Parts: sequence; C-alpha cells; structure tokens
Amino acid sequence: MRAMAGVHAVLFNRSRAGSRGTGNRSRWPGWPAVMLACLPLVAAADDYPSKSITVIVPFAAGGGTDMFARVIGQGITKTSGRNVIIDNRSGGGGTIGTAMVAGATPDGYTLLYSASSIMNHNTLYPKLSYDIERDLITVSRPVMIPFVLAVHPSLPVGNVKQLIALAKARPGQLNYGGTGAGSQGSLSIELMKLHTGTDMVFVPYRGAGPVMNAVVGGEVGIAMLVTPLARPYLDNGKLRVLAVTSKNRISLLPQVPTMAEAGLPGFEAVQWHGMFAPAKTPDAIVRWLHADMRNTMRQPQTKEFFAREGAEPVDESSQEFAKFFRAEIAKWRDIIQRAGIKN
Repeated sequence: MRAMAGVHAVLFNRSRAGSRGTGNRSRWPGWPAVMLACLPLVAAADDYPSKSITVIVPFAAGGGTDMFARVIGQGITKTSGRNVIIDNRSGGGGTIGTAMVAGATPDGYTLLYSASSIMNHNTLYPKLSYDIERDLITVSRPVMIPFVLAVHPSLPVGNVKQLIALAKARPGQLNYGGTGAGSQGSLSIELMKLHTGTDMVFVPYRGAGPVMNAVVGGEVGIAMLVTPLARPYLDNGKLRVLAVTSKNRISLLPQVPTMAEAGLPGFEAVQWHGMFAPAKTPDAIVRWLHADMRNTMRQPQTKEFFAREGAEPVDESSQEFAKFFRAEIAKWRDIIQRAGIKN
C-alpha cells in the first residue's frame, strides 16, 4: 500500500502546475477540487485495512452463500489481523443487502459477497435505486458451483435425451421445482427449455430445502440442484441424476456427463459466488482484497471445505471477473426476456 504515496505526489504536482497561469488551469479544470475530494480515499488506501471489514451477505444466515462468505472472511481475518464481520441483510431477492453496498463509502470497509443471482437484478428489478454495473465493481469470483439435473425415479427417463423426448410427448405436463423465477437453478431449466423447444411447468418454493423435499417426494419430477444437497439421495436411489451443468465433469460425480455431452452442445449454467465493492473503491484496495482472497482459497483447509461442498475453485483476476460478469448479465438477460420471466 505504500506505493500509494506516489499518487499523493502526482496529485500535488498537478495542483501546483494548475496554479501557474491560465494555460495550465485550462488543462486541469477544477483540479484542486477533484484533488481534495480524492485525498481521503487515497490516504485510506495507504494503510488499508486499519479497522474491521464488514461483508454484507444479502441472504439469510445458514445458507450456502453465507457459509462460504464466513470461510473466506476467516481467511482474510488471519491474513490482515482485522476482524471480518459477516452481516446478513436478506430480503428482496438479495436486493436489500446489495443496495446497502452500492450506496456505501468506497473505502474497502463495506463489501458484498453474493451469489450469481445478482447478475439479474437490473433485468428483474428495473426500478432499483442502484445499477449493478454502474455502482459495484468486481473484486473476486472464488468459486463456481455446478448444478445437477435430477429427476424423481418414477419419471421413466435415464438420460437427458429421454427427458427431452418425454417433455415433447407431454407438453405442459412435466413440472420442475425452483426457488424463484429468477434463481439460477430455475433459469438453468428455462435455458434447457429454450435449447430444446420443450414446455415444462415451473413450481416455485421458498428455498433449496423445500425444492429438494418436493423432488424427492415426487411432488415435482425435475429440479436443478447443487451437488452436496442432492448427493445423499443419489446414493440411496431416491433421485436420479442425468447430467451436470458445468462445462466439464466434476470431481464429486466423475461418472455423470455434462449437459453438452448429454446432447445439448454449448450448454453451461452454474451458480457462482463473487465479492464486490462500491464503485470508486481505490484500485490498491481492490488489489489487496483480491490477493488476500486468492491466498485464502489456496489454503489446504479452505480447498478441502469447498471441495466437500461441491464448489470448484476459480482463479482469475478482478478484470477477468469483470469481463465474465458483463457476459453473464447479457446472457441471462436474453434468456429472461425470451422466456418472458417477470419478477
């Protein structure tokens, strides 16, 4: 962070240059005011972190996103010597907690750890007080979590092609469970429907647990589930898994084909987690946070925890995450609009 001292020098040099005659003032219009506005953040970045960091999780405590955030927060605490406080602010499909971070002071002490549903906020909630692309910046995407396409054993299908054939033979008769029209699992099935021209009925539930109970109990026939939640029921035969939704096969279920291998070329739909900061957070702080999260993800105990939870590590720069984030927003906006999904 001491490298930020050079920024102080550049600011003051430009300020002095701007005071030497009208020519220089025209080159740097309003520069002293800009300089004074930036100095507090530059100074804060110079000794970051100097106090506790609050990470807002826009979902209830005890869920997967919250659990992962706490593991990463513990890693940052060990490295920085500063407490990381996890603050659960659930509600509004994640928009309440996200709004708090979007409007926070961009000093690195209020961050957002969210699941991939954040990418659909602008599309599903057009009247929000914030814009996810304008008011947030990407820090790190530590993990991605593939879904498994699971069916109740009573459904007479053994692979994805048979499921598609059955759906086409029974339009509007097969149903699938999900946690909300804009949730990643539900949208994954909407993507499958668009890929295959099939018609299946969405049945909403209030959480991943109820969705699991519904498909295990035969209340719905189909669901996209995260692997750790589904795996116990695969072992005892209460669920049948047809495919995984990631680009590559996963270590927990190496025998299960990807959706692409099962007959849907190019299909990929995974949940992922990301750390975000308010827009205008100094680059030096973002770099520090990214490096610290990367170091945490490389620790053996962290790797073991995420592997147990079916999460695949992602090692990319903040810039690569930003590019991925923009692409995901565009991809799923198109799917939401084509499927006619409304909040």
